[in-house]
Amino acid sequence: MKYDLIVTRDSDKDFARSILLPVTTASFNQFLDTETQLQLLAQVKDASVLMVWRFSFAPDDRINDQMYNSLLLAGKLKQLGAAYVATFYPYFPYARQDKSEEDTATLGLVEVTAHLLKGVGVREVITCDLHAPAVIGAL
Repeated sequence: MKYDLIVTRDSDKDFARSILLPVTTASFNQFLDTETQLQLLAQVKDASVLMVWRFSFAPDDRINDQMYNSLLLAGKLKQLGAAYVATFYPYFPYARQDKSEEDTATLGLVEVTAHLLKGVGVREVITCDLHAPAVIGAL
């Protein structure tokens, strides 16, 4: 797939520029009640967009919150008319927790995450950190 534009957060801007496509950033802020405010100023209508998102492992930057914010951004891209949305997650959260054949009671969080991504309009996920074979089938 050929992408027209990369959309990322400010913290990932330098990393995203290494991909050699035009880069624009999305701003995430919080209201007083900690609700997320998302601002995206770029025109994405009819564009094929690659969303670059590196997860932080800082103690005060929870993976669950980061994943939710990435879902919000992907959904916003589709809402604004992006023709195609793909995500690049160098690390894919929840891969280590996926169910195994021995433990059928464990919820396959990779599959749940894949359904959420599809639900907001993501058509392709690119990742390089596969901890479980189930990630390949889920995405």
